[in-house]
Amino acid sequence: MRSVVRRFGLVSAAGELATAYDVLPWARGEATRAAKACFQSWLEERDGTDAAEDREAIEQVRAFIEQHGESRFALLGGPDGGVENPHSRTVSRVGFRRLIDAPDGSQWEYLILPEMWRKEVCKGIDANRAAKVLLEAGYLLPGDGKNLTRYRRIPGEGRLRVYAVSGSILEGETA
Repeated sequence: MRSVVRRFGLVSAAGELATAYDVLPWARGEATRAAKACFQSWLEERDGTDAAEDREAIEQVRAFIEQHGESRFALLGGPDGGVENPHSRTVSRVGFRRLIDAPDGSQWEYLILPEMWRKEVCKGIDANRAAKVLLEAGYLLPGDGKNLTRYRRIPGEGRLRVYAVSGSILEGETA
């Protein structure tokens, strides 16, 4: 964002300098007003001041869950809290999903295995940065201390380290 602001500032300064030397037939301040209008238009087009990479990370994780929420996440919630139907296999599983109690009712929680987080969910983007962005947005439920992952006991699987993503990411609101 800073580099973009600097570039618009440079355009403004160049325009004002060209006006001062009578290279351009503009009134003083016209180049600055034009650069400011262009910057405002650019800012509106990109929907805010967040880093594009940060928005992309949230959008990519959201899209992955929207696309694969039922097919690639084994449903937890059987009698022992384990996989609901242990006789069916989730093809190309990336993790688990379960309904949890939330202040405004039940919502999904997606438990994503670390290797799948890096190779599938965050394919093509920095997976660590994506986790931090989701944490800051309130979508990632962190572990202890500085850990972005947390341990979850999955019956039949053991104690696994997972990225726990709140289902509120699908609503586009912070958790």
